Amino acid sequence: MKKKSEFLRNSSLRLQFDLKMKLSILFLFASFCMLQANDSYAQKTKVTLHLKDVTIGRLIDEIESKTDFLFVYKSKDVDVERTISIKARRENVESILNRAFQNTNTSFNVIKKQIFLTRRITVSNRYTPPKIVQGPIRVTGTVTDPSGNSLPGVSVVLKGTKTGVATDFDGNYTITVPGPESILVFTSMGFDDKEITVGNRQVLNVTLKEAVSELDEVVVSTGYWQEKKKLSTGNIGRIDAKTIERQPVLNPLEALQGQVAGVFIEQTSGLPGAAININIRGLNSLNNGTAGTPNANLPFIVIDGVPFLSESLNQASTIAGISGNPLENIRPGDIESIEVLKDAAATAIYGSRGANGVILITTKKGKPGKTRVELDISNGLQWLPNKMDLLNTEQFFQMRREGIANDGVILTPGNLENLQDLFIWDQDRETDWQEELLGGTAENTLASLAISGGSERTQFMIRGSFTRRTNIFRYTDDTAFKSGSGLINLNHRSQNDRFKADLSASYTFNENRLPGGAGNLVSSALRMAPNAPALFDEEGNLNWEGNFANPLAFSEEVYENQTRTLVSSLRLGYELLPGLNFSTRMGITSTQTDEIFLRPLTAINPLGRGQRGGSVRVANASTNNWIIEPQLNYIRSLGSGTLNILLGSTFQNTVNESIDISGFNYDSDILLGNLDAAPSIVVSNA
Repeated sequence: MKKKSEFLRNSSLRLQFDLKMKLSILFLFASFCMLQANDSYAQKTKVTLHLKDVTIGRLIDEIESKTDFLFVYKSKDVDVERTISIKARRENVESILNRAFQNTNTSFNVIKKQIFLTRRITVSNRYTPPKIVQGPIRVTGTVTDPSGNSLPGVSVVLKGTKTGVATDFDGNYTITVPGPESILVFTSMGFDDKEITVGNRQVLNVTLKEAVSELDEVVVSTGYWQEKKKLSTGNIGRIDAKTIERQPVLNPLEALQGQVAGVFIEQTSGLPGAAININIRGLNSLNNGTAGTPNANLPFIVIDGVPFLSESLNQASTIAGISGNPLENIRPGDIESIEVLKDAAATAIYGSRGANGVILITTKKGKPGKTRVELDISNGLQWLPNKMDLLNTEQFFQMRREGIANDGVILTPGNLENLQDLFIWDQDRETDWQEELLGGTAENTLASLAISGGSERTQFMIRGSFTRRTNIFRYTDDTAFKSGSGLINLNHRSQNDRFKADLSASYTFNENRLPGGAGNLVSSALRMAPNAPALFDEEGNLNWEGNFANPLAFSEEVYENQTRTLVSSLRLGYELLPGLNFSTRMGITSTQTDEIFLRPLTAINPLGRGQRGGSVRVANASTNNWIIEPQLNYIRSLGSGTLNILLGSTFQNTVNESIDISGFNYDSDILLGNLDAAPSIVVSNA
C-alpha cells in the first residue's frame, strides 16, 4: 500500500513536469518566431541616407519618414542632441542604428514596427540580492501627552499623501501604510508636529511634546515681576536686544519706531543730540512742550527698576535751539530689552506716573561661561542724497516781479530794503544754496569694548563705549557730538540659592558744541534768493552786504553743553521660607548739565547793533533721585493653579536744582565772558 502511494505521487509529479516543459517549449518557439519576424522586417527594410553633422533626433525623423518604423524612448535616456554623420546606400535599419549608437550608453530593440531606445545596462560582477518588497502594513497605536494623558482628535497622516485618520476619544488610531519606509505625521493643536518612520512595527505609540509659542515665553516685565504673555491682562509691547542691534540708531527710543503698536516717535530735528518726542496712545495734555513749558505728555521711564528723566535738563538750549534728550546718555548696545506699558497696564502698577505710558529699560547682564571679549567698531557716512528742484535766478525774478505787481506795491526808497534781491544784489549771480550749505558729509563713529563671563553662581559684564557724530552742514565740521559711557553689571547667588544680589551701574558723559542756529540752515537753503551775496567777504568775515541776513551768523556763536549721568541699581533677595522671599531694590540716578552760550557782536548784523548787543547765558541744572522698594513675595501651588501674593512699598526722593544767568547788551566782545560787566543781567532759579 505504501509503494502504491509513492508510485501515484511520482506519477503526478512527472505529469506536472511534462506539462510545464511542453508549455515552456511552446512559449520559446513562439517568441523565437516573433523575433525572427521582427528581425526579418528590420533586415528587409532598407533606406538610403546621406546626413552630415546632424543630431540623433534628425536621424530618427529621417528613418520614421522613410519607413514604417516608430521610435519609442524617454528623453532622459537618449541624447537626441548628439551630432553624427551617416552615409548609407540601401542599408537596413538595424545596421544604421548599430553605427549610430556605437560606443554610447543607448541600446535599441526592434519589436514589429517599433524601435525601443533605452539606456544600456552595465552588468556588474558583484551580486546584488533582490529587494524584498513587503505588502501593506496595518499600524495601530495610542497618542498621549508628556503626562500620559490620551489625546483625542490627533491627525495621523501618511506623509506625502492625503491619506489619514484621527485618534478616537481614548487617543487610539489604526491606519494602513504601503510598507516599512512609510512616514506618519502626527499633528495636534498646542503640540509640536512629529514624524515617525513605520519600519516593521505594527504597534506604534507616540508621545507629543507641548508646543512653546510666543505666548508661553516669559517676555513681559512689569518692573516688579515677570509673567507669560498669555497670562498678561495688560497691553504690553516688547523689543529685545537682537531687534535693537539690527537698527543703526544711537538713541534707544529710535529703536522703538515701527516696533510697538500705539507708540509714536518723532525726532525734532536731524541735529546730533536733538530731542525725541514720544507719545504712547496719543496726547493726554495740550501742554506738549512748546513755548518753553515742560512737556506733559512724556512717558515715565524706568532703567533697571530706577526712575529716570523723561525731559532734558537743558536751559541755555532754549536760546541755542537744541533741546537735548536724556536717553542719549544710554547706549543701545547696553540694553537687553525695552518694555512699553500702555493704558491700564501702566496706571495699575505706577499710578498717575504712568498716565502717559511707561518705558522699562533692562540693561545687559553677564552670562556664565568662559570670559568673552567683544569689540565692536562701526563707522557710517551721511550726506544729502537728493536736492529739491528750485527756481534759477531768471525764474525767481519773474516770480518776484509778478508777485509785486499782483500786490500793487509801489516802489519807493523806503521799501527798497525789503527788495534787496531785485535792486541791490547782483542780478547775474546764481548760487545753489542747497549745495553750499548742506553739501557736507556727516560721520558717525561708534566703538565699544565689552568683557563678560563668570561661573554658574557669579556673572559679570563690563562695557565701555565711545560715540562721535558730525553733521552734513558745511562750515561746521569741527562741531561734533561726543559721548563716552561705561557699564558694569554683577550678579551673584549663594550655593543654596537662597541669597541673590544684582548690581548695575552706568556712567555717561556727553558733550555737544553745535549751536542750535545750525538747524535754520535747512530753511535758509530752500528759501534764500539764488542771487543772494556770498557768505564771506574778501577778508573772510561774515558778509552783511545790503542788509543780508547771513545764515552763518550762528557760526560766530559759542555753545557748549556737558551732561554727566549716573544710573545705579542694587537688588538683594533672600528666601526666608520655602515659597516666601524677601527682596529690596535700591537705586540712585544723578544727572548734571552745564551749559554756556555766547553770542558775540560778530554774529549780529551791524545794522541792528544799535538796538542790541552781545549776550551770554550760563546755566546749570541737576536732578538727583534715590528709591528704595522692599518687597515680600509668597508663591504656592494650589492644585492646577498658583497663588502669588506680593506686598511691597516704595520710598522715593527727587531733588531738582537749576540756575540760569543771562547777560545782555555787551558793546564789546572782550568782556563777553564776564557777567559782572554785562549792562543788564537776568537771574532765574528753580
